[in-house]
Amino acid sequence: MIRIAICDDEQKCIDEVQKLLDKFLSKNFDYTFLTFNSGQDLLSHYDNNFPIDILFMDVMMEGLNGIETVKILKKQQPQCIVFFVTYHNSFIPEMFRLDAFQFVQKPINEKDFKFDLKRAIELYVHCHEHLEVKTKGYLSKIPISKVIYISVHNKHVNIVTTDETYCHNGNIAEYDAKLKGYGFAHCHKSFLINLNYVKHIGLKDLELKDVTELIPVSRNYKSNFLKQFNNFNFGTKI
Repeated sequence: MIRIAICDDEQKCIDEVQKLLDKFLSKNFDYTFLTFNSGQDLLSHYDNNFPIDILFMDVMMEGLNGIETVKILKKQQPQCIVFFVTYHNSFIPEMFRLDAFQFVQKPINEKDFKFDLKRAIELYVHCHEHLEVKTKGYLSKIPISKVIYISVHNKHVNIVTTDETYCHNGNIAEYDAKLKGYGFAHCHKSFLINLNYVKHIGLKDLELKDVTELIPVSRNYKSNFLKQFNNFNFGTKI
């Protein structure tokens, strides 16, 4: 679950950001968000039980401005990915001194927003999301971003990553649930593919980046796989 906060003293700007988030995240990611109309409001309601993963922060607000708010928030949660959203660009040096992820110019350009949100989600997944896999008595934490595909044969599961392959007894269904919302899809009942690594889709197989062997594409799964792949790249993928 990605936790997103939007802080802006203009409700129309909050609504605009929320609309774009729903457009680009709703079908592929589980997320929730809170909205605030001032820096004081955000900090007074901040709860360690609801850490903010991604923050869209207006700069020019009455009272505590966005720069000051983020300075305080970053002391509590330095890993928060911060987008500063503003009409003004004179604050850019201060924004990046705070290790801001991105500056978003108002009015928001949808294409740029989509591109930068994609980068933010990739960073979030890389830093926060792991699979915990027990193999040969050892528990391994595998970054989801490094999983290329998962296959199963006779209850023997292989998790192929950019670094190595992890093997254990199990079933692929448990990974369907764990990886829901992270850009994975079945091209075959026994293969779950990270769509970020798809290089080419042929008639009966597909090529993946960093993998030499071809992966089979089942006739029963191909139509839905193509639909998910196209959505991931051109529709709901960010």
